[in-house]
Amino acid sequence: MDEKCVDACPARKVFNHKLGKLVNNPDGRYQNGNHCVKECPTELLIENDVCVRHCSEGHHYDAFKDVRECEKCRGSNCLKMCTVDNQPLTKEILKGLKGCEQIDGPLIIENGLSHEDLKVLESVKIVSEYITVVRQEFFNMSFLQNLQIIEGRKHQHMRWALAIYQNDNLVELNLNSLKLIKTGSVIISDNHRLCYVGTVDWSTIIQSKGENGRPHIKTVGNRDNWMCVQEEEVCDPNCNKRGCWGKRPNDCLDCRTWNNMGSCVSKCDTVGFLRNQTSMRCQPCSPECKTCNGIGEFDCLSCRHFTLYNPEFGNRMECVESCPKATYFSTEDDVCEKCHATCYENGCTGPSSNLGPGGCNKCKYAVKYQNGTVTCLKATGTNSVCFENNLPHFHIHPMDIDGVTDSHCEECHPFCKTCSSFGRNKNGNGCVCKEYEYHVNAVEEICVDVCPTNTFLIADNTTGYGICKKCHEQCDQNYPCVDALPTGCTLCKSFSVLNEDSRECVAECPDYLPYSNPSNKECLDYDIAGRQKKTRIIIIVCVFMGFAIMFLFIMLIYWRCQKMGHKLKIAEMIEIPELTPIDDNVRPNMNRICLIPSSELQIKHEKKLGSGAFGTVFAGIYYPKRAKNVKIPVAIKIFQVGQSQTDEMTQEATNMFRLRHEHLLKIIGFCIHDDGLKIVTIYRPLGDLHSFLQLHKETLGAREQILYCYQIASGMRYLHEQRVVHRDLAARNVLVKKFNHVEITDFGLSKILKHDADSITVKSGKVAIKWLAIEIFAQHCYTYASDVWAFGVTCWEIITFGQSPYSGMNTDSVHSFLKDGNRLFQPPNCSPDLYQELLRCWMAEPKARPSFDTLYQRFKEFCKVPSLFLENANSISDSDLAADEHFQNEQLREIFDGNIDPQTYFDQASLPSSPTSMATFTLPNGDLISRMQSVNSSRYKTEPFDYGGSIPEEDNSYLIPKTKEVQQQSAVVYTAVTMEDGQTEIAPSNGDYVNQPISQPGPSNGYYNQPSIDNNKNPDPVEYENDEQVAQKETCL
Repeated sequence: MDEKCVDACPARKVFNHKLGKLVNNPDGRYQNGNHCVKECPTELLIENDVCVRHCSEGHHYDAFKDVRECEKCRGSNCLKMCTVDNQPLTKEILKGLKGCEQIDGPLIIENGLSHEDLKVLESVKIVSEYITVVRQEFFNMSFLQNLQIIEGRKHQHMRWALAIYQNDNLVELNLNSLKLIKTGSVIISDNHRLCYVGTVDWSTIIQSKGENGRPHIKTVGNRDNWMCVQEEEVCDPNCNKRGCWGKRPNDCLDCRTWNNMGSCVSKCDTVGFLRNQTSMRCQPCSPECKTCNGIGEFDCLSCRHFTLYNPEFGNRMECVESCPKATYFSTEDDVCEKCHATCYENGCTGPSSNLGPGGCNKCKYAVKYQNGTVTCLKATGTNSVCFENNLPHFHIHPMDIDGVTDSHCEECHPFCKTCSSFGRNKNGNGCVCKEYEYHVNAVEEICVDVCPTNTFLIADNTTGYGICKKCHEQCDQNYPCVDALPTGCTLCKSFSVLNEDSRECVAECPDYLPYSNPSNKECLDYDIAGRQKKTRIIIIVCVFMGFAIMFLFIMLIYWRCQKMGHKLKIAEMIEIPELTPIDDNVRPNMNRICLIPSSELQIKHEKKLGSGAFGTVFAGIYYPKRAKNVKIPVAIKIFQVGQSQTDEMTQEATNMFRLRHEHLLKIIGFCIHDDGLKIVTIYRPLGDLHSFLQLHKETLGAREQILYCYQIASGMRYLHEQRVVHRDLAARNVLVKKFNHVEITDFGLSKILKHDADSITVKSGKVAIKWLAIEIFAQHCYTYASDVWAFGVTCWEIITFGQSPYSGMNTDSVHSFLKDGNRLFQPPNCSPDLYQELLRCWMAEPKARPSFDTLYQRFKEFCKVPSLFLENANSISDSDLAADEHFQNEQLREIFDGNIDPQTYFDQASLPSSPTSMATFTLPNGDLISRMQSVNSSRYKTEPFDYGGSIPEEDNSYLIPKTKEVQQQSAVVYTAVTMEDGQTEIAPSNGDYVNQPISQPGPSNGYYNQPSIDNNKNPDPVEYENDEQVAQKETCL
């Protein structure tokens, strides 16, 4: 202290012995660390003459006062204080600031915090040091809307108490509650979208002044004022010249006219508010007041809910939320009225004294009438209720009733004048009779209004009412009597004896009158009942005979009517057609569907055989677990389609499983996996018939061509028998198993008809236009006759060695071409008889076309002498077979990288324990003839040569030359696909479809949803002799 070392700083107040109190010590000092100072630094607080940075626990300082003294907390006057170090806020720090009202330290918002993260600061009212907001993405600072004071006890860069800069998205400050910045300057700059900052009157907020007497504030680089006006980012019209923090009425620093609960308005609401002309504030009335002339609860002019005129305050008007339940009820005018006095403190719903709606909620005392009405009463005691309320014909009832808390009166019995309890017993209930007294027996006497039937009346002048006495026991108790003697009865109970002047009732007839009359029970000396019985029997017999005669007459009339009605029904009967018969011998198809696990398949993704509209075909190897060390080369079609198309693909595989015929394709099985549905077939190199015809057109003879047509007719006849419509029969959908054996495949469009239907209508899906029957263009209806049309086109393809039908013709003109009566031309090598059979398949009327059974028989005849119907001198030689075997061997080695031994593959006679057990056949070598003539060789006799199965094998058959008993080729099970280069299998396809723009050039893969070919190019004319492959034009309908 004063450059001297002291033990302790002098106290700022010392005790004055003369005055007897503490007085200021002019030499007093504050302790600031190890120094004694006259004044604490501005950034520190004062507690017990010590300069401190924070008040101790249980103490606080009031920032609204111009002192820095720490005061002791009293009750709830301490704000919740949170201490923040000199570091940027993080999400973890913000979690600890929840509910804080005073921040002891700075608020540095530099990290990427969202507006939602900073909402925890909405409770902050005071910041002891400074606030910095830099490079944030939020649009406003409404999270500090309750901030009132920035003390500035420490500044940013020793200067700024509030620094907001480089916030590109900030539009409004929303510091609506900010009233004071005690020390420090303000910088708000480079906030390119910020408006309103130039309208704020900072001189009333910043307390510290600069050298020129003005507060130091720097606002540069913010939104230009004219742009803010253009974008309507301006203060509300009700704000005054002090400016605003945003565009809403509650963002004003001060109001031009009226301040309504912090929001500036042009006028106060007339409901619930009072205009204070002095403060220009709209002050709220008492909560229950609708209009008022003051803010007190008795200053209401009209009420929101109910009006009560309180008698305790001289009937002064009072607004209440609800009427007092104990003593008041509300009227239609929402005025609380006093309940009836008999309700006591139980409340009511109306002015009545009755118990229930419109009256008392409960009664202390009550009277209950015979009609069930309960009325509340007033009384001084429980037992005097009836007497005090002048109810002489009532009595105190001992039982409680609902809604009555004490006792109640009930009326006496209607036959009693007065009573002591409810009942009509003269002795037991104290009942004084009104009309008659009935003696039930010698002891019991009750009051009645009318004497019972079995009594007689005796007048009693002393009591004022009559006495009813019972009749004699021999009298009929259902009738009255005149006295108590047996001769006074109206009717007798048992029997009666007629005397000279009276009738006497007796229990039994006397001996001299042994009989009685059942009608009046009179004793007689003769049997009247026997006489009556004989008369009744005679009457009954007569009546029965009359009914019998009437019944016979009615039956005769009914029989005649029935006979006539039967004749009329026969004459008018309408013949009802019989239901379609269903064969009772039909049994369910129990063929097994083989599911192949994905683990047993090896897919060679680099060996893609082709791709189609629904998936891709890859080469692969099947390792069946049932057979060890067995590898089967397969073709795997992987579908990657939607749910509906997956169902169609599954249906295709299922159809192929259920159908069994030597000229229909069989499959090994299919695999259901996450990456798509897979159909697995044995891989065979020969491919489809269309490509096969084009490849071997120089070697195939008329015998093979007619044989292919016959075998296709055989397979389609089987489909007809199974009620299946193929819908997509073409040469590309026929596979070559061997040179003399083909199989129909591709059931993707097949449909199974119901037992009573002969057609199916399909209005969506992909179909080949050039194979469609003429009626499908208009009706979209597929029948067996439409398959016959496609069969004729397929036979035309076989005869022309795979030429495209309607070559050079676009899809739009095919229908017009057919409607004009045109058909496919007669191939040069086709006889008129064979072409006539094709023309029958293309008849315009579907019913005029032959059935597949007829076609089967016709082509069976054609096969006997094929040279009569086709002009083709080609024949398959041994060298052709050997070359083809070499081709297949090379294909297997290329596709499967040498993993499959071709010799082993062709030598195996059947699949080893595979799910389908399909046989593979050996391809003959060049020395086929010599080996087949050897009697010791049985290798090639596992499957004898067969042209369709049902053709008779005759010694002079043209189909079976003597020099070649067997010709075999490798069997293939292969599903036709669309290749990457736009071909179907290996045949090209130019994607010519109906719903595809013709003018769009580009490559096509043969489907409607792919770019079409350039139709501007003139297609080359297709001739029969031309060796060039001809693209099949497939279209969609």
